[in-house]
Amino acid sequence: MRAVVALSMNPRGEDAAREATSQIRDALGDAPVSGALCWVSPEHADNLSRLLPALCLGLGTRVLAGCVSAGVTIGGREVMDGPALGLMAFTEANVEARLLHDLYAEPEHAAREALHGVGPQDLVVLMPTASTFKATPFLEYVASEHPRARVIGGGAANPDGDDLVFTGHGLSQDGLAALVIRDCAPEVRLTQSCRPLARGHLITRCEGADVLELDGKPALQVLAALLAAREDGDDGPLLAGHAGPGDRVGAEGLFVRPFMGLDRARAAVRLSQPAQ
Repeated sequence: MRAVVALSMNPRGEDAAREATSQIRDALGDAPVSGALCWVSPEHADNLSRLLPALCLGLGTRVLAGCVSAGVTIGGREVMDGPALGLMAFTEANVEARLLHDLYAEPEHAAREALHGVGPQDLVVLMPTASTFKATPFLEYVASEHPRARVIGGGAANPDGDDLVFTGHGLSQDGLAALVIRDCAPEVRLTQSCRPLARGHLITRCEGADVLELDGKPALQVLAALLAAREDGDDGPLLAGHAGPGDRVGAEGLFVRPFMGLDRARAAVRLSQPAQ
């Protein structure tokens, strides 16, 4: 099996599909595409009805699983602001694409269908609509019925509209797109993109996205103390993680937001979105 990637930042959906698939064809030469994964930015969400046929035509197959995502990272490049279409295409592989609907109402059914016939030598890539994904019953079913399955994936989240997943045969606002790669003997690893720098702090005063106080102290003072306490060599970017209300499926967790600026006059820090 061989995999190649492509990225287009063309704002026109059909043109982006043609550009990305042309890059794939150039990389593979005469080798046919067995299947592909696709990520598109929110700018392309309203144009999927025209983008998908162009994508399948350029790839030469409908064996495709994809989603609308907040950002697109392909081949060492990350696009978080503006139109983007990323592709990962496979050749010399046995690949299947599956699209399941009614994910919110029937998570166990979606898990059963997504992993039907899957063995320990197969890799399953899952893209569920994040707003309707009940992770606990889904993953409990996978662990119980397919304990040796090799499953990876991430929730499809569109910050500008409905979450959308798709295959070469359709799309869903409440579903799961899956790509099954047979007999590739995968090794699966998990790493965390962020680690806690300190214990949690209570936001005791804020105005929209401006956090004025943490634990009753000026927010900028607390942030400065955290930075001063970092270990030598720990100079990576700093993000804010704040607890939000339960989402529509009852899940709770941390919302990670970038720091957008400092207000020294008010000793405040500004997040990318209002604190909840």
